[in-house]
Amino acid sequence: TAKLSQVRLEVKQTPASWGKEEAQRLLKKNGFKVEDNQGSPNSNSLIVYGECNSFTVWPKTSWKVRQIRLGTSKSLEKKGRDDFFFGFVPEEGLTDVSEGYQLFIVRGDVAEEDGALIDEAWLAKPKKDGTPRKSMGPIIKDIDREPHREIWDKWTGRFKDGWEWLP
Repeated sequence: TAKLSQVRLEVKQTPASWGKEEAQRLLKKNGFKVEDNQGSPNSNSLIVYGECNSFTVWPKTSWKVRQIRLGTSKSLEKKGRDDFFFGFVPEEGLTDVSEGYQLFIVRGDVAEEDGALIDEAWLAKPKKDGTPRKSMGPIIKDIDREPHREIWDKWTGRFKDGWEWLP
């Protein structure tokens, strides 16, 4: 079998499309019905159907760095209990998600709350020249700086392979 990195190079796949395909594959493998979210333009979100209800999955992939970009603060504010982030990052010690990945599944309201903490910390610290920072959208990082460390440890611990969180 070809490594995922070789396949990706052949088809010029983006991290977003890879994450979406991998999320679809895993959801179907776990018994869910999955469709593209046609009602959300320019989105790689998925509508997922369980036994009794539906929910939205937002795949987020980082090829080489152990971090997850959650999108804009404005879009994150709209996430709730029926939204789930699927975070794909390289397994600890690896340099590429294609060599092996860690998956965490985080409910939208938790991501919104934790993302707001990250954004607040970023905006509270001015640039070196003293000018205020602008929000680039929360990025949860595997670094030893708070609030990142606490959030990352929660997400990769409590929510690692978090299938039990799905409705």
